[in-house]
Amino acid sequence: MRLSRRIAPLLAAAITFLIAASALSIAGWGPAGLASAARNTARFSGVVFALALIARSTRFPQLFVKRWEMFFAFVAAHGVHFAAVLMLAVFDQTHELHRMEPKPAGILLAGFGLLLMASVTAGKPASPFQSRAHTLFFYGLGVIFLVGFGSRAVHSTTSAMMMAVVIAAFILRALPRNGVTAPATASTP
Repeated sequence: MRLSRRIAPLLAAAITFLIAASALSIAGWGPAGLASAARNTARFSGVVFALALIARSTRFPQLFVKRWEMFFAFVAAHGVHFAAVLMLAVFDQTHELHRMEPKPAGILLAGFGLLLMASVTAGKPASPFQSRAHTLFFYGLGVIFLVGFGSRAVHSTTSAMMMAVVIAAFILRALPRNGVTAPATASTP
């Protein structure tokens, strides 16, 4: 990958790290700070996911040519989020992930597995199956975002807004392109 293609993922990872560090510095290094870091990195990763989802639409040609950079920016942001969740699981002895309760552990493993499989199948597809598999894994991640934000939407205005952002991205992705065609040169990793 050329340096210009690495900038978006590096920037996304750096911003997500700063969000986690800010949450920890404000709320402390205890359970509250760790939970805040995990929650806020998930929200930022959700915004980057929404941008990556919109970038898949030929309706926005400037983003479409950068769709793989946007996807890998999401992967980088979500990788930092996973690190924050692992810190929470390891250092907060009262957290359900520390006790390895089945539901949160299953959600964590499903999210990590989908992210891994979406990453492995990303880029210029070697076969139609690879392209379809990537699409399935990527949209599966979107469903996890919707369920995650939606499950907290009643109690958290921020989660409700994040759910709306992801829904809006899905709608923008699904809208017809109005005669806009995909650029001839699409980026690949």
